[in-house]
Amino acid sequence: MAKITPITNGYIDEIIKASGPFNPNLNKTQGIKLRELIKKLRDGAADETSIYNLISPAINAVMVTSFDEFGYDTTIRSNSGATKYFNAIYESLVIGSSSPEKTDFTYTVEENLSRLTEVDTCVMWLNWFSEGFTNPTIVKAGISQDVKAEIADGMWTAGSYNKDTALQISNLIGLAGTQNDQSFTNGALYLQERGYKVGFAPIVRFINNSDIHDKERWRGEVTFSEESSVNAWIESYKTFVEYYLKLSSDEGIDLSLIYIGSEMVTLSTNTNAAIRNKWFVTLKQLAASARHYFPASKITYAADWTEFGYTNNQFFMDWLWADPNIDHPGIDYYMPILEQHSDDVGTIKKGFIAGELMDYYYSGHNSENRKYSVSDGKGKSALSKTKMSVQYGLKNIRSFINNQHYQTKRDGFIADSSPLVIDSNYINSIQETNKLINGLTGNGIVDSVIKLGAKGGVGKALGLNKKWLRLNGAQFAKCDLSNIPGSPQIIDFSLDFLIEEIPGGYGRVFKCDLLDLFFDGNTLKLAINNSTYLDVITSVNINSAYHLAVKIENGSAMVKCGTFVNTSAVSQTSLGSTFFLGAGGETWDFVKCKIYQCKIAAKNAADWYGGTFHFEDEYLGRRTEWDANFILGQNKTLMATELGVASVSGSLVEPNVFPHIRKSNQSDAILPQNNSNEYFRRLQSFGFYINEIFGPYGSSFDIDEVHQSLGLRLLIEFLKAAGCPTQVVYNLDARYHLSLKAVTGGALYYIDAPNHLFNHALNGKLVNHYINGIDQEIRP
Repeated sequence: MAKITPITNGYIDEIIKASGPFNPNLNKTQGIKLRELIKKLRDGAADETSIYNLISPAINAVMVTSFDEFGYDTTIRSNSGATKYFNAIYESLVIGSSSPEKTDFTYTVEENLSRLTEVDTCVMWLNWFSEGFTNPTIVKAGISQDVKAEIADGMWTAGSYNKDTALQISNLIGLAGTQNDQSFTNGALYLQERGYKVGFAPIVRFINNSDIHDKERWRGEVTFSEESSVNAWIESYKTFVEYYLKLSSDEGIDLSLIYIGSEMVTLSTNTNAAIRNKWFVTLKQLAASARHYFPASKITYAADWTEFGYTNNQFFMDWLWADPNIDHPGIDYYMPILEQHSDDVGTIKKGFIAGELMDYYYSGHNSENRKYSVSDGKGKSALSKTKMSVQYGLKNIRSFINNQHYQTKRDGFIADSSPLVIDSNYINSIQETNKLINGLTGNGIVDSVIKLGAKGGVGKALGLNKKWLRLNGAQFAKCDLSNIPGSPQIIDFSLDFLIEEIPGGYGRVFKCDLLDLFFDGNTLKLAINNSTYLDVITSVNINSAYHLAVKIENGSAMVKCGTFVNTSAVSQTSLGSTFFLGAGGETWDFVKCKIYQCKIAAKNAADWYGGTFHFEDEYLGRRTEWDANFILGQNKTLMATELGVASVSGSLVEPNVFPHIRKSNQSDAILPQNNSNEYFRRLQSFGFYINEIFGPYGSSFDIDEVHQSLGLRLLIEFLKAAGCPTQVVYNLDARYHLSLKAVTGGALYYIDAPNHLFNHALNGKLVNHYINGIDQEIRP
């Protein structure tokens, strides 16, 4: 039996149209009431068909979020007089019980999470705070002034902070604080007892305590520029993450999935290399700590979709992705899928691999079009497009996973050097430019049997006999070695080459102060310190590939070339200031040869210096550390550390936009005229008047659960097929969906409750009604 296409609001409205507003005096409905009836019939049958069956079978991991001090707790928390319950809102305010028995989180797990039958992992969101949006204060646990005023001493602690030493969150901005340690522990153990795996996601929220209109900004927008204050911030962040790793270990919480960070875009891509390096070194240390506490855990960093791959002409994150303690590169997958609203399966699937951020990008955005009052409902279809190369496409995750990554080759150089692989370990980084040797200059030519690429991006190595540095006639190449220490303890050198013609007398292949590879007649010799001469190849075979490896350590040189193996004493280890491929300006004949790869590495104390030139690559730019995924056989796959679709039309145009309502004074209130009109009227009956609604670009702001559910399912299916086996869906709110109906003093208890009609939270959708029906469970 053929599947029925989802019956969307747009589909119903297209069939039944009316020329004007509903007139109750007429005997005919003009289609308005009939349309409402059809939608109610559709929605009444949706519980076991469209919504539940679209979402539940697809999701295997969720991000569980608590935005208040006791949200994860399974123990009821109240003020000292038990006149106010912090985490039993459903029983105390909605039902009206004076002695609640179960917390809201318990209801959420039993009633909402249980409907996600395929979920086996719950990643628990834990947030600390930082004040300011430019060079912010250090990271600290925070507590709202409202909660602080109600609780007794010792009732709330987070890390080393108590209610008096924590960052105080002003009542003006109305944000809740950090989760109480015991509340987190209770909730995590409760999930484990019910058979769920538990994950951990550390989140920093950046706030402004003095401005209600600019009270919080996304962490990816914060400016870090002053080195000393940023260093202090990073150290405090490290303390934050390490605290929960140890706490979880001590309390028996077996973390199966660990995020060491999330969406700190302006640190990962910072133009100040010192700040960027400090951040990545710290992330690597945190990954090592996570491995120490939880050896079997999957460890990742949740990179924003604009941060994880190729951005600003660099692969900033590859340094971290190559770290052996990182199991999966993580991406918060909120990429734009559609250009305008659609519930057509084929159109949605096409949007995952084509269109915006694959074939072109849009310009000319008008942020006003993300407002209900201004939106034209047309998405991005009217914006101007600029064509882009698919290799730069952020959507091109298959290419990102399966291919090597390259930085753009700099002008004026034959080729750039790449990070080192020493004894099966990836060493230095594109981030540590002071440790990499410079690029090759000279008049040597990189030749090929195919057309060469000139820019960076992604592409596979082409292999021997496809591409090479040609040294022929008067051609040579040289490299500045001035950043390598004068007398390193270890030298590691290798060369892959092919001789095309043997010179008549002397001819040089390469030279530096320490090593010299040259022809003497038909014999290829290696000179060390101009004192030891080794016949590495006594009879060279023309057009045969050779690999020469030299390692000098503890006064001894080990030389290997084919079957030749020799160990000789070495008196000094200075490479000198310049390295030549070719005769290097001397009077010797040039050797006609091809160079495929050349590695020059030197270790001084604990640090390696040098680089590798990969002439066989498709690009001549610098390979990034992602190369380790292939060289070391790590075979890392991508993880979707966050993904989500909001329940408003057009969400797939901008899944990263979290729709929300801005409250107003009654005098400037608006009453949206769409399929949620009755819902907004009910909000007004509780004193919640709307000034503006914000959402995806060009949305019609119609509520559309089917669009959300269909988009989620298809995105998860696509990511699995693209080599991304794990997807963590954002979000399951720790607050029970019916608790969001709570009213106190004639007003909504949760001031953000109205936002849940539009946003990414799954709770209410799973039981076929909106999260906050207010005084009854309604459907527009």
